[in-house]
Amino acid sequence: MYVPSADQITTYRVPGPGDSACSYVAPLTTFGFRPGMVFEYDAYIMIGSVEGIRATLSGLREKTSKRG
Repeated sequence: MYVPSADQITTYRVPGPGDSACSYVAPLTTFGFRPGMVFEYDAYIMIGSVEGIRATLSGLREKTSKRG
């Protein structure tokens, strides 16, 4: 997962019955609320080989850093 606006990511995994489990992931960023505020963000979730994901993330970081 890559979320350009997130400073951190939190994750949890809770065992369920048998071999099942529930996983949770959430991007975190800190900011103050203001009246009428709208907060939007991009989140990229990837699957594939480690090499493919690294290549994709490298391109995304370069692209999003140019946007500011």
